[in-house]
Amino acid sequence: MKKNIKNIISVAFSHSISISLFKSENREQLPDNLKKFFLKKINPNTINDREIISNVEMHNFINWEIMDRKKVIRVVARDIDFLDKIDMFKYNFSTTELYPIFLQYPELIKQFVNNFEELNPLELIKLLECNYDLIDEIDISKYHFNKKDTIEIVKKFRNSKKIMERIDLSVLDHFSTRKLICRTGVDYIDRLDMKSLKNTDWIEILKQHPDLIEFCNLKIFENNDCYLLTKLVLMFPDLEYLIYDNIEKISSLGWENLVLEDLERYQDICKWEKLNETNWNKITKKHPSLNYLKQKYFLF
Repeated sequence: MKKNIKNIISVAFSHSISISLFKSENREQLPDNLKKFFLKKINPNTINDREIISNVEMHNFINWEIMDRKKVIRVVARDIDFLDKIDMFKYNFSTTELYPIFLQYPELIKQFVNNFEELNPLELIKLLECNYDLIDEIDISKYHFNKKDTIEIVKKFRNSKKIMERIDLSVLDHFSTRKLICRTGVDYIDRLDMKSLKNTDWIEILKQHPDLIEFCNLKIFENNDCYLLTKLVLMFPDLEYLIYDNIEKISSLGWENLVLEDLERYQDICKWEKLNETNWNKITKKHPSLNYLKQKYFLF
């Protein structure tokens, strides 16, 4: 506890004297020996970044050699001119650490990254974020991207065909494949594992891109209770034959869905005996004229 208090006081003191000392009116009033004493007490790591950057008079008195590595990154990212004062190479920064600087000054990438082939997938992704055109200088086939890496690349670069065309998109899971198709349509559809898509994925895709129905495997909608099949057919009435093909498999929820949305089309073929009280309540609320059927088919 005492050590923490001492550190807090030390930081406050160093920051305070540096700000006061470099105000010209204060500096002129101090004798030289006192100024030298205070200058030795200035620790750049205790001075906030804004003061270091804006207080030009302070620059000649700061010991840049002792500056904390994270502070170096922050200061240089805000003002590239500090490269003339700080020996960046002595810190042996990783590519990931330099990312905030590269993001502001992508032209510095080649100055600090000598061999792109030594980068790991995460570092490569970070650099491409800073400069998409680096893809022309990188042999991406030499990198092994796992599923997580690929998902991250797709998330960040789906609008860059130059990058996307060099990535193996077939490793994406069904959720990432769905999101990519929803956002890009047919752009990458021939390179995706379309078999990984579930019927729930296709419902979301077709809501945004109904024209992609030609790529959909309709068989996956004929499994289980066919509830999603009813949603599909309501979106594409020409697929009504699928209702007849699976009429015995359609659940009470599926029939509720069909009757609520298109009573005229499905009233005559509906399996009314499958409906439960909840289904009937919803149906008769929208179609009160069907109360007589409720009395006929639903036993209280």
